[in-house]
Amino acid sequence: MFVSALLVVAGFASHAQPKPSPVTCYLANGDRLSGVLVSVSTTKVRITHKSLGPLSLDRSSIALCESSDSTALRRLGTLALAPLPEVPTTTLAVVGPPLPIPTPAPRPRVSLEKLTHPKQAIPLAARALPTYVSHVGWKRSLGATYLLTRGNANVSNLGFTGAVARRTNRTQIALSGKREFGSREGSATENFLSATLRYDLALGPNDSAAAARPSFFSEAVYEHDPFAQIARRTVENTGVSVPLSRNPHNNIALEIGTGVTNEQPTVLPSYTRIGGVLRLAARQIFGATRSDQQIAVFPDITGPPGHYRVNSDLNLAAPLSKSLALKVGIASRYDTKPQVKVKKSDTTIQSGIGIEF
Repeated sequence: MFVSALLVVAGFASHAQPKPSPVTCYLANGDRLSGVLVSVSTTKVRITHKSLGPLSLDRSSIALCESSDSTALRRLGTLALAPLPEVPTTTLAVVGPPLPIPTPAPRPRVSLEKLTHPKQAIPLAARALPTYVSHVGWKRSLGATYLLTRGNANVSNLGFTGAVARRTNRTQIALSGKREFGSREGSATENFLSATLRYDLALGPNDSAAAARPSFFSEAVYEHDPFAQIARRTVENTGVSVPLSRNPHNNIALEIGTGVTNEQPTVLPSYTRIGGVLRLAARQIFGATRSDQQIAVFPDITGPPGHYRVNSDLNLAAPLSKSLALKVGIASRYDTKPQVKVKKSDTTIQSGIGIEF
């Protein structure tokens, strides 16, 4: 008698546990999710994914679901389609709004990598550069500075900077410029102009390891510096940028490349040389304050032996409001073999305000 009672209880217990109902739901955006059906309501379909765990799907976002379990089909809805002839063990049930059935075609399969790492902007390796845009979209900046220069022009003067950059999922293009000028008793004391057009391209697929891969860059630079006896200098550089850190508060990038420089001195004939570029860029973020450092070495390969130029910048920006910031910095330009009667180095200390929008 006791054994019979146990068998009856075990039978009721096994009957109380519903059989798992496997189901695969295709979303309107093309994603596919498979798991065990948990519940169905007027607005939600809940499943348990093997890797992602419990998921709650809006019925409006589901194109259709398929299952080989008739119980699951009844729970999903009454608009069930007949089993497909080529796969007689699979039956379809429409749980979203009625959709026209297209001509059968291979359906793209979504990997678990895409489900766990949704599509997002690929971080470019040269993210430590001041013109880098950390999000997809536009970035614009304007600045006005007071400068104290020592070197070929020992003066204090005004300077203006501006930049505009556009970032997409894989690329970025940025145009930046700097203008420094001053006069004393009608004579120019400083007249420096530079402009840079830069293009960046993220290399490799868009996945969780994209931030650790190198990126391709190409830049065109124009400079006018009559006090260094340079009427015109144009440079075209191409190379790769390698991230050395993935810390968002301490970014470092190393850039290596080669380029061509065409220089027009004020008193000598123009010449063209092949050179290289080695740049180290870093950015630190302390709360809302940002510090940028950059040192770039441009060695001549086909020019005079031992000739190279070094440009270094150190800038600190402290926000005054959401878009306005107070900026201070120091910049240095060094040339091992400058033009005749021109000093090797120019150093500028600057302070001013900048706006980003």
